[in-house]
Amino acid sequence: NDNNSFAKVDELSKPSRQVSVEERIKRVRAMFEDSGILESTAKTRDDHEKITRFLGQGNDTNTNRCKIQFFMTWISPDSFFSTRDMLTLESIFKSHPEGCVVILSKSMASEPGRKMVETLISRGYRVLVVTPDFNLVFNNTPAVKVLDRLESGSLDTGAIPINQNLSNQFRLGTLF
Repeated sequence: NDNNSFAKVDELSKPSRQVSVEERIKRVRAMFEDSGILESTAKTRDDHEKITRFLGQGNDTNTNRCKIQFFMTWISPDSFFSTRDMLTLESIFKSHPEGCVVILSKSMASEPGRKMVETLISRGYRVLVVTPDFNLVFNNTPAVKVLDRLESGSLDTGAIPINQNLSNQFRLGTLF
């Protein structure tokens, strides 16, 4: 069930300081395995291609419509996407009406998540919501080592929530 996997991902935002390093690593590894957030699938690879087409790489028509590009990562459940987050997106488009926003999020790429940003799309703003493929984003970047350690369960993020750690790495990998 997707809601259960999102709940597991949300658990990644709550580091436990009362357990040993080994227990934390074990817990994070189990959560990653259960959530499937790091899975590379046909859908995530297709969505990666959608980004290229959406941003108009190699297509002057789309590039001219996309004067500036914004990327938003969202690892939390879609239910955490609040009025504040929607206002942030609206502010981007008020300041940059010819901009494009790509939201990289498994939860926001779900039907409820897409409905949340539909109002922006219906007003003519260029928003694309896709499920990220961490393996493609991190490939050939220094962040691939972090991903490998996360997947193997050999990384202890300590007091920093794994969700925050992963989101930071993902933003850097996307920009790279």
